[in-house]
Amino acid sequence: YVTQYYLNLTTSPPSVTTPSGIGWYDSGTNAPIFAPEFISIVSGESRYRFDGWTTGDMSEIADPSAFNTTVLVDKAKTVIAHYVTQYFVTFNHTGLDSTASNTVVTVNGSPKTYGDLPYSFWVDSGTVVTYAYNSIVPSSVSGKRFSLIDVSGPGSPITVTSAVTVTGNYGIQYYLT
Repeated sequence: YVTQYYLNLTTSPPSVTTPSGIGWYDSGTNAPIFAPEFISIVSGESRYRFDGWTTGDMSEIADPSAFNTTVLVDKAKTVIAHYVTQYFVTFNHTGLDSTASNTVVTVNGSPKTYGDLPYSFWVDSGTVVTYAYNSIVPSSVSGKRFSLIDVSGPGSPITVTSAVTVTGNYGIQYYLT
């Protein structure tokens, strides 16, 4: 006979997914465990992001931060796959055209030009995102520029707790001599 132990895998928050690797293993086996890196909640708006494994003795997990790793089965145990909620954040514009030059919006200290927009990314729930739209965006056409009329969406800084779209609305101005 060979001694076997049962490996149970669960998630936090509960019922996010069913990790693979659950079952009986011979004592001393390094059992492969896997949990999806991302799980869609609402397509294009929210998802879960894998954030690591935990168990009673963390040294038993080969790489606790990897979604695909192994765990030493030397007794019956439960390993938990932890997830955090993420939301999709988008910065966009109206009223600009391909002649817009230089920075349109600065997001978390990173300047974004017309060609970068729309600019979208995933952030963990509770993350603070800062932004500033430029009041004037120059044009590559002489005597033309774009003036910020208003910004639709939440003001800066944003504590992200849902999917967010922020739009800088611009109007065209011409130089009169």
